[in-house]
Amino acid sequence: MTPKNILTEASWKAILTKNKMRDNGLQKALAAYEDLDDANHDECLKGIALIAKLAGQLKKAKGVATNEDITDYLDDVEDAADAEQRDVDKEKAAAAKTEAANHKKAQTEERQRKKDEAEDAEEEEEEVCEDYAEGLHTAFKKLKSMGGKTMEFIVCDARPFCGLMIAKRITAKHRAQLTEITGGSKKFLQIGTCRADGDSYIFDTEKSLTGLARKLQASVRNFLGKKLKLIAGDDSPEDDEDDASES
Repeated sequence: MTPKNILTEASWKAILTKNKMRDNGLQKALAAYEDLDDANHDECLKGIALIAKLAGQLKKAKGVATNEDITDYLDDVEDAADAEQRDVDKEKAAAAKTEAANHKKAQTEERQRKKDEAEDAEEEEEEVCEDYAEGLHTAFKKLKSMGGKTMEFIVCDARPFCGLMIAKRITAKHRAQLTEITGGSKKFLQIGTCRADGDSYIFDTEKSLTGLARKLQASVRNFLGKKLKLIAGDDSPEDDEDDASES
């Protein structure tokens, strides 16, 4: 018989009836244990401990120790209680591990949710200037005032002129505006960072983009009507025209 089949009120009640003996509370303990939720590991362990205790006491009771039928059954009850305790301990440990994993997952999801909310709020706060040229001019002025700190930039490649966007964080709104001012292009180059260094503006990307400085220079001259000192990696376009005023 399995531990579950032995640790039942009915099986012990049959032994009591057959031997016409008085119970010491074991029947009640077995009935209570059967009613417990298997997932309630702590209560199950308490119930098992009580069953084992009462079975051990009953084995020593007067008139029981000499009754082999009863003592054999009580031995089975104690063995079943031991086996059941080991199973419940394993289930409890597994449940605790699962709970810890779920808790960790919930914490990770909560952190990501807050991060997403913060990014969404930041995106909402960062207005996209309706006048593209005015917004780009303002971005260069802001870079100049930031003492070398960086902003993000993205280029929408198009002909005859690409679109350049500089912002604290590039968003879908920025991409949409670039697509509009380039006549529908959605060919975006990788997002990079840019900063001001004296009279120069340094544009860095994770991978080197050949001709990027030339494209940036042409774009700025087209949309802002001026030449700025733009450097992209080791690429700095040469131009015979006199430097225009800085933003």
